[in-house]
Amino acid sequence: MMGRCHRAQAASWSKEMWRRRLDGDANQHGPAASSIPHDRFFSEFHGHKISDLEHLYAALKNQVAPTQPHRFIWLAGDSSLDNKAWLNETVPAANGYEHVLSPPLCRPDVAFHLNSIIAHEADPTPTSPTRTICINTAVEESTLAARNGSYIFPHDTFIRDNVGPNDVLVVSVGGNDIALNPSAATMANASLLIGSESPEDIDMALGHFVGMFRDDTRHYVMKLIEKARPALVLVCMIYFPDQRRTPSWANSALAALDYDTHPEKLQAAIRQVYELGTRAVRIEGTKVVPLALFDVLDGTDSSLYVDRVEPSSKGGEMMARTIWEAAKANA
Repeated sequence: MMGRCHRAQAASWSKEMWRRRLDGDANQHGPAASSIPHDRFFSEFHGHKISDLEHLYAALKNQVAPTQPHRFIWLAGDSSLDNKAWLNETVPAANGYEHVLSPPLCRPDVAFHLNSIIAHEADPTPTSPTRTICINTAVEESTLAARNGSYIFPHDTFIRDNVGPNDVLVVSVGGNDIALNPSAATMANASLLIGSESPEDIDMALGHFVGMFRDDTRHYVMKLIEKARPALVLVCMIYFPDQRRTPSWANSALAALDYDTHPEKLQAAIRQVYELGTRAVRIEGTKVVPLALFDVLDGTDSSLYVDRVEPSSKGGEMMARTIWEAAKANA
């Protein structure tokens, strides 16, 4: 099994290379004076350009009256939230983005669906005056391992420097540490977790992944909220991959994890790591709520996925509704 994992790593494509091979590079145009070009904003593969995020955040804040309560929902982590590169269609922008993007169009990623849901639920009367806006600051292809030590991505720094006490932070990360760029220890423990029948081996392997999704995730979140504590942190556990084998950059990794033949093994492991790891994330003085995305994308409906492991527009909408309901219930 270990050899299979090594072969999966050796054969893996860069996700960006795979996506551009299928779809081609998006066209880019020069910026307008007071707006962000839609195609530039959404053609950036790894998150959004920091300069565009700065422009967007300032423009969205400027739409809020000085006396109006407001909060931002920040998406942090990887392509489980930053899924825009896997979506080709465009839809009318909403929730203030229509005044910032030119033309006023979005790709229907998780952030768009959150903003669309929020805009449609908005109460125009003073009984519900708080304005809520979502910004995607997650980064496609990124890993927990890349954020070890003191390093964080520029997008993470942007969150750290702007998150406020009324805000909601949504974190979903760790899947790429297994499927895209696993360490030697992760490959070895994945092999034990899926392939061994020894209780001792399974406990040891579980300990590795619990450490990732509890301790490493907590360390990452602490760096994001170093300057200000948000009202709520939603810590997500990754969804189940699509059980149906279709073309995907992740097929080698999924095959190495025996997912094509016995998906229930990896799914059971994800559930265990959620119970022992994600649900155990605690931050003193900050409300942390675990969110099991595998309850939303459970692997049985291929229409919820692109390339088996990326949320489609429909899958992203379902995730967005779950995130929004959790935010309303807990913030």
